[in-house]
Amino acid sequence: MDPQGLAKFPLFATTSDAQRAAVLEVLVEERFEEGARIFAEGDKGEKLYLVAEGAVRVSTQVSGGEEALAVLRPGAYFGEMSLIDDQPRSADTFAQEASVLLSLSRAEFVDLLQSDATLALAVLGAIARTLAIRLRETNDQVKAMHLMSMW
Repeated sequence: MDPQGLAKFPLFATTSDAQRAAVLEVLVEERFEEGARIFAEGDKGEKLYLVAEGAVRVSTQVSGGEEALAVLRPGAYFGEMSLIDDQPRSADTFAQEASVLLSLSRAEFVDLLQSDATLALAVLGAIARTLAIRLRETNDQVKAMHLMSMW
């Protein structure tokens, strides 16, 4: 992948070619077969993942079994919450289909952010926007479940 390819990820869309080139130097390609677990809820969060190819299912266990929260496709990223709050993973992730992911370790993430303030603002701003979108979607789901329970 080249710096322009990395620009297709919203996380790096507003960064420069030079900044994306620096990020590419520390990304690690990881391949997962269909059905493979990427990480489990409760695991220590040490990496952020970018979906380069395939699809990833994010889910949690509920009383009735597995509840899929999202299916992420190329361009999406996940695992950022644990890098920010240093808490265990909040969900399970599986390769929905054979997938190629690009991972960024916590140490490399911190080094990148500390080395370039403009990159840090762009990446943290993108993460904040993603978390806000996810929170709004969760709020809408809670409202919908509440309305359904009233019937």
